[in-house]
Amino acid sequence: MNSQNLIPIIGATVSIVSAIIASLFGWLSIRNAKLSQHAFAEKEAADAYERMISFRVKHPYVLRLSRQWEQGNFNKVHLQKSLQDDEKWVVYYSYFELCISFCNIVLAAWYQGRMDNNSFEKHYEPLIKLVLTEHNPIIEDIVNPKAKYVSYYIQKFRTQMDNNNWDWKENHEMLVK
Repeated sequence: MNSQNLIPIIGATVSIVSAIIASLFGWLSIRNAKLSQHAFAEKEAADAYERMISFRVKHPYVLRLSRQWEQGNFNKVHLQKSLQDDEKWVVYYSYFELCISFCNIVLAAWYQGRMDNNSFEKHYEPLIKLVLTEHNPIIEDIVNPKAKYVSYYIQKFRTQMDNNNWDWKENHEMLVK
């Protein structure tokens, strides 16, 4: 074989090796970006959970109030006719908003593929079930057919749990038994 015949073979080999290396670097880049997304989602969820816990430590009665929520309590939050009596509901509602924010952050990351499956299924999914179960009375109040104020992600998650025979009301009652 003469050198003239080797040049196209060497060129083709170099091109193939270059394509393989470029593909490998591309795959590594995509994998690194995915891991970075997962790490960011985990950090965002952990920060939101920390805000919830910090608030609850300052106001330990909020979980008791979650059990006492009734339909008319939105008036107490928004109108505050009796500041002394209604202030606790404002504090509870603030805590509830932190809880909903945490659930939305995690569920958005999960449904958008930005959270690791293992992390969601073994840690966050049970935690979200607990948080949503703890606050079922107010959630039932805001997911009624006339006024769906809960995010798409929470509605989707609740529907999935309903389809898996999760009884929100029953499990809410069982939390203190």
